[in-house]
Amino acid sequence: MHPIKHAPDWRDFSSLTMFVKVVPPSIEKTLRLYLEIDAEVQYTLDDSRLSEVLANGPRGSYMSTEGATKHFVKLVQWYTGNPNIKEDEIRMLDFWNARYAYIRAVKQIYDNAVAKGMLPTPTPAPMEDPFDIDAMRVAENAPSMAPQTSPESLPEIQALMKETGAQYATLPPPRPEKIVPEQFVITSITIDEDLAHMVGDYQWATVDLTFAKIDGRWYLIGSKVIQWHGG
Repeated sequence: MHPIKHAPDWRDFSSLTMFVKVVPPSIEKTLRLYLEIDAEVQYTLDDSRLSEVLANGPRGSYMSTEGATKHFVKLVQWYTGNPNIKEDEIRMLDFWNARYAYIRAVKQIYDNAVAKGMLPTPTPAPMEDPFDIDAMRVAENAPSMAPQTSPESLPEIQALMKETGAQYATLPPPRPEKIVPEQFVITSITIDEDLAHMVGDYQWATVDLTFAKIDGRWYLIGSKVIQWHGG
């Protein structure tokens, strides 16, 4: 299944503000690549390609819901080594890099504990997200997973959770044979010179995505949930 709705050819009107019913191919390309990279990194924790599609723009930020960035301040401070970062200074790329750096740190501590016999050999880990307070990122294509000894039982991980403000510890799920990007249906897009706002739907929510044109390329710099779907 194609991850996003197909958009026909479109000229890139970079100097006009307009509401358009089709998506410029340059923005669609960024969105499609983002969905592909996002689907892969959840299993590999290799976030090195996120900088191809995400950027830290002053006009964008990551918010699962209004005011949710306050839960991520300690995480981004930990990742960047900057204790002075404020809530309104949290940017898209920094947040996602910090999130995966945290999960990699949890995994390393957990794997070391298993290797030393401090924990039993693990069964597949549950797919929770320690920095998604609304539990919105549920991998539909992940295999069924059995309970395991919680990483949170380890003092080192408890200390890491306190340092980063994590709600709980998590490990990546087993990689499926085929990774399928999330489907995203675009409902509208507004372009104002080098800034674009796209409204669309994942299965779990309607979101507002902010794109910025930087050095001739479009990057995703912001994401905000408008409305949750379901219960």
